[in-house]
Parts: sequence; structure tokens; C-alpha cells
Amino acid sequence: MLMRGVAAATLTVAVLTSTSVIVKAQTNADGAIVGKVSGDTKGSLTVESLSTGLTRTATVASDGSYRMGSLPPGRYKVTFAPASGAASVQEVDVNVGSSTAADFGGSVTKLEKFVVTGGLISPIDFNKTESSTQFTAALVRELPIGRNTTAVALLTPGTTQGDASFGLVSFSGSSVAENAYYVNGFNISNFRNGLSPSSVPFEFYEQLEIKNEAYTADYGRSTGGVINGTTKSGTNQFKAGVNVFVSPDRLSWKNADVNYRDSAGATQVYRYTGHSWAQSADANVYASGPIVKNKLFYYGLYQLRDSRSKSAGSTTYGESRNDSPFWGGKIDFYPFKGHHLEFTGFSDTQKSVSDTYGFTFATKTKGALQNTVTSNSGGTNRVYRYTGNLAEGLTFTGLFGRNKFNRTSSSIVDDKPLIVDARVGAPTVTRSGNGSLITTGLDQREALRADLEYAFSFRGTHRLRGGFDRESNTENNLQAYSGGISWRYVSTIPGYTLPAGGYGVRERFYRNGGAFNVKNNAYYLENNWTLPGERLLLRFGLRDEGFENFNGRKESIIQIAHQWAPRFGASYDLNGDRRTKLFANYGRYMLPIAANTNYRLAGGELYTQDYYLVNSIGSDFVPSKGAKVGTSTVFSDGSVPDPATVVDQNVKSMYQDEFVLGVQRSLNKSWNVGLKGIYRNLATSIDDAIMDYGLAAWARKNNMTLRPGAHAYVLGNPGRPFKFKFDVNGDGRMEDITLSAADVGLPAAIRKYYAIELSA
Repeated sequence: MLMRGVAAATLTVAVLTSTSVIVKAQTNADGAIVGKVSGDTKGSLTVESLSTGLTRTATVASDGSYRMGSLPPGRYKVTFAPASGAASVQEVDVNVGSSTAADFGGSVTKLEKFVVTGGLISPIDFNKTESSTQFTAALVRELPIGRNTTAVALLTPGTTQGDASFGLVSFSGSSVAENAYYVNGFNISNFRNGLSPSSVPFEFYEQLEIKNEAYTADYGRSTGGVINGTTKSGTNQFKAGVNVFVSPDRLSWKNADVNYRDSAGATQVYRYTGHSWAQSADANVYASGPIVKNKLFYYGLYQLRDSRSKSAGSTTYGESRNDSPFWGGKIDFYPFKGHHLEFTGFSDTQKSVSDTYGFTFATKTKGALQNTVTSNSGGTNRVYRYTGNLAEGLTFTGLFGRNKFNRTSSSIVDDKPLIVDARVGAPTVTRSGNGSLITTGLDQREALRADLEYAFSFRGTHRLRGGFDRESNTENNLQAYSGGISWRYVSTIPGYTLPAGGYGVRERFYRNGGAFNVKNNAYYLENNWTLPGERLLLRFGLRDEGFENFNGRKESIIQIAHQWAPRFGASYDLNGDRRTKLFANYGRYMLPIAANTNYRLAGGELYTQDYYLVNSIGSDFVPSKGAKVGTSTVFSDGSVPDPATVVDQNVKSMYQDEFVLGVQRSLNKSWNVGLKGIYRNLATSIDDAIMDYGLAAWARKNNMTLRPGAHAYVLGNPGRPFKFKFDVNGDGRMEDITLSAADVGLPAAIRKYYAIELSA
């Protein structure tokens, strides 16, 4: 895969459609309130949630600064009571992953907030160096966009809609498979191939944070972007409601038919979109409120879903339907001051049923049922989370989560062998069985995470953060031909001359499967240091990532430990008047090996091929086989390969380096403008590649005869040497093979991204 350079220029107008870009990373489901008190710093400072009654107190430092982190998103009342005189009160909104300012005292410039239709605009945030955009459910309801995370992410600069087949978003030049997705701090990404994460309806979300680039050391396993969501929670006020969304077919635009020209030059229909039809409807029922006032709260959502579609081609007509419901709920418990327990559970289980009929295009009539395919996706998710203020300035967060995702598909013809007629003189057509491999799949994730934060003063103020996260991911997968066998009628057989009028049949067996595990772990440490004078903020972060993939025998096939990923950032108040801000970031980001590599590369695959003459064909299209022609071809013999034969022994991790440099300027109370430059470089990639060309060259150099049918498929770094083991001459002994990049003949992957973003 060769990816050439990309240049981009983006103009973003964010007047009424988004909050400002504000991040001061907390744990990935919380926010913070920061500020400064002028004059009397001996008083007390208290924050209180207006929805749950949660109350926290903070100590004001000798320089008047304070910070209160790990706050659940929502609206808060901030009260400063000086040692003498009347108390001052402000109301502020806390967003996920961001810091909200609340200053007290006449000599301190108050950071005002202006409420506008559809959302709010905040001033420049001098408490951050990195980039992120927050969207609340209330804001998104006012915007004319789709009700999904992709539509929200596309509101941020540097994003592009990916292929419609995936329905995902590309961040800053990366593929749609390189993103990470979180719900209440739990990773719901697809570890099998990076696509189709767990599906959460927008009605379940309270806030979404979109991280385009320059994210902090507590985030990893992504070289694209991060979509971080928090769900709705109960409050002291009972709420319940119903809403219904309908997308009727009559209000949908109809595309033109898709045609092609056959070998004779005649126009043939490929897709008859004039006969297409699709509509969907969702109904949401929700309720929330207190179980014990100020202590225990609940939120629950049940979504009824119904989507149906019809489409016609030149010879087939399809109908599909999906009426699987979604349910989700959250429990919040505040047992005593400074401690918060959460449980989040939801099920995105879906079952889609598709019927295929014959279709006569000339008369536009539907024929007999040919097949019914049932495709499963989604599963149950459970997240347990604790946040505790252990001491002044010391906060701990722990999380444990489990996720299941069903990837099984089946059809009513799975028990019939796959039979394809590809003889000369007739169009290739499937006569029996399922044309796709029968797949039984179930993915399971277990995640454990802990984060510790300590705020202290020493030559300025510091916020020291550290933690770890571990995942044990298991891919259970079984694939086989329909009916266990595949027959293909042919008019020619390689290396054999058929008698006049005769024909043969190619017979194939395929089976592969097992349970394949991936273990990911990471540790990080980061310090956010605001120097005396509060004009310069420095962020020093370091992340240590590792992963290990296993084959069906629980043997390690690839392990890369200690992938060091530095993350640095700086923010500077240019004139000391809180109007002009310079910022810069550098970061390295890693991407682990997708779990489907374990299955494809190191499964117990059985794949054989034989040719036979055909005596006759039965009414069920099953052949009456004659003599076998030629020798058997064994692509895979069913054994699990030695890891040293399928993975480069010197494989390096895949990583991307990123640089961001920008400036923001406040023109007045209502307008900010900004300029930002972004550069991303994919330094190393990992891919599995055919080594046949290089093996032949190696055998010639070493005066050996390469055995007939020799074939090697090895995982490594394109553009670098490959080292692996292979039985070259078929004597049962493995040789140590080292191939140069030139021997392999695979160039290095190139992806460079340049962007200039102008914002207003």
C-alpha cells in the first residue's frame, strides 16, 4: 500500500455551531473548573452540581489560583466566601475533557461566557496546549446534521467522510480504521479491524468530545482521531419522555440507474435504482431521576428501531429489514463527599435479515426466493467506574469494562455446497450454496484502567498525572465454505487437455478458525506545569505502549514492548493580557496489530484444491466426478504455522509523528480568530506481504532449488528487510531467510499530511 502526500487547507467558521477548542485533559469522562482569586485568598471555595447536589471544596493557593478536577459534566455553582465580606457566586458549565474558568475578584479579568442560539462560545482557553472540540446533546439538537457520531465529528476541521460502506470519519489524512472510540472512559473500538465500533444512539449521549490531533499521553492506540462520549445521567429532578424519528422513502432523493456496456457494446443495467426503496423509524422512551436525593440516581433509555429497504439489479431483487431494539442505562452513586461510583450498561445487539429473489429486468418482476441471510452485530457492554478525591489535590480513577460483539452471519443455504458454473459460453452463475464464507464470530474485550492525578505548587503550579490501561481482547472466529465444499465447473484445466465437448470441475475445501487473543498494555506519565506569572504552560508527557498477539495454540506470534511515545506541548500568553495565545505540540502515536491478522496469518487453515473430469451433473447441480486430473494443491494443510515463519523477527512498531503550531487572538468579547499548521508523517507501517519473489532470489544466491509451489506470506515493515524461517527445498528443515527491501520488492508506505486551518 503506497500513500502519497496530502496537502489540505481548511477554513472553519464556528460562530453559532460549536464550542471553542478547549482542552485540559482530565480522565476521559470528566472535566474541571479552574480559576484565580484576587485579594483575600484565605476564604473557602465550593462547587455544587445544580443537577445532583454533588459538593466539592478546594483550597486556594497562595497566588490565588485553584483547580477542581474529575467533575462529571454538567452545570455547577461556584461559590467563593472570603474571610470577610460577602460571598461571590458564578454558574458555569463543565464539559468532558475540558477546563472551565471561574475567576473571582475585581482586579482579575473575568472570563465571560456568551449564550447563543444552539450552543455557547467561550473565550480562548490558556489552560491547554492540545486540540479538541466539545459538543453537548443540546447543541447538536439545534444543528441540521445526522443523529450519529460521524456527523458530529465532521463538524470539526480536518475531518473527511470515509467510504459510505463504513459510515466512519477520516481524521487529518488517516484511514477510517485508525480511530479510537470511548463511552464513559471505556474503549468500544473494533479491535478486529478498526471498523464498526459498538453502535450507541445519539439519544444516549450527553456530550461528545472530538480529538483531531495533539491529544495527551493518556490516549493511545490511534493514529487518527478520538471520539470520546459521555452518556446521560439522572439528576434530582425526575424526567421522562418519548420521541419518534421517521425517515420516509418518499422524502428521499432517487439516484439514476447504474448501467454498463457489455462486450458487444450494448447497454446493460447494473443496478436498477429506480426500483429501490428505503425507510426507517426510531422511537425512544427514556426516564431518569433520583433513587435517593443527592446520593443515588438512574437514567434509562429504550429505543425501538425499524429499518427496511428494497433494491433491484439486473438479475436479483433484495429486501432487508432490521428491527432490533437498543437499551442502555446508567447508575450514579455518591456515597459520601468526594467519591463517585458509576455503572453503565447498554446493548447494541442487532440482527439484519436480507432476502434475495430472482428478478426479470425486462418486465420488472420479482421471482422466487433464492436465499435469506441473517447478519448479527453488537452485543452487551458493562462499565464500572470509581472516582475518588483521596486527599487535597490527589484524585484516583479506576475503571473495569467488558464488551461482547457478535459477528456471525448465516443463510438458509449454508448446508448446501457452493456450486458455480463458469463454463465457456455461459455467464458465470452460482447454482447452489452461499457465495460468501460462512462465518461464526464473537469478539470479547476486558479492560482495566487506573489514573492518578496530583496537583501541587513548586515554582509555579503542577498537575502530575499517571496511570495504566490494559486490555485482553479475544477474537473467536470460524469460517468455512457453504456445505463444507466448493465446486466450480470449468471448460479448461491447467496442464491438461479436455476432450472435445468435455468439461471438468474444480473442487476446493476451506476451513479456518479458533480463539485468538490480543493483549494491549500502556503506562503514561504527564506533567502540566504553569510557570510563575501564569503566561507559560508546558506539558511533558511520555506513554509506553506494548501489545502481544497470539495464535490458535495460545503461542505468541508477535510482541512489541516499550513503544515510547513522547507528547510535548506549550501554550504562551503573548502579551500577558489574555488576548493572544501561541501554542505548539509534538506527539508520537502508535497503532497495534489488528486482531484479524492473528486469524488470517496464524490460524489452523485447511485449504486444498483438486480437479476432476465430470461424468454428469445431477438435478441438484452436484457433479458425478470422473477421474482425478493432476496432483492435489495444498495451499494450507490445517496446521498452525510456526510464528517464526509468518512474522518478521525484526518487525518494528507502526507509528506516526505529528507537529502542530498555532496562534489564537481575541478581537473582542464575541470574536476569536486563529491560525494553525499541522504536519503528520507515517514513519513506519506494518503489512503482510508475499515473499515469493524474494525467496526465489534467495535460493539462487545460496545455490538451492526452491521447492515447487513454495509460498510465504510474512508480516513485517514494507521498505525494510524481512527476516523469517522457511523450508526452501522441501527437506523438512527450516532455513533462516533474510531478505533486503530490494529483494522483497515492496516499497515503504508513504503518508504525509500538511494542513493550514483558519478559524473564526
